[in-house]
Amino acid sequence: MARRMKNIERALARMKRLPPAMKEEVDSRLYRKVDQLVGRQKRAAPVDPQSDDPGKFRDSIRAYENPDRPLSYRITADARDADGKFIGGNIEHGHRARDGTHVDASPSFFPTYRAWKKPTKRDLTAGARKALNKIYPKG
Repeated sequence: MARRMKNIERALARMKRLPPAMKEEVDSRLYRKVDQLVGRQKRAAPVDPQSDDPGKFRDSIRAYENPDRPLSYRITADARDADGKFIGGNIEHGHRARDGTHVDASPSFFPTYRAWKKPTKRDLTAGARKALNKIYPKG
């Protein structure tokens, strides 16, 4: 799987040529959608009531602006266990506990992302179209 986006320079050059009004419209919608996605992921995240910190994974889900790309955000769940290792993968895919018992998978992070990817993309496209129609009205 590719770790970098193909033709990133060309895509970034295209984004720089976008009218500012269009960037503002898409950025405001993108921020709202990212915030909604984080909320949905937090609601879907499992909480272990027997744990010392039951909502650790849920509370670690957050979003921040990607400094490398315009109109881009990163969503992370960076909760760690007592040894300093990330626990997100263990929760999503299941794992063996310290006592040797199997802990079932409880996927929440990526299924939520996949479920809301198309509606989010559709809304961003509608926002871009709306901004374009304001800038260049028909008729």
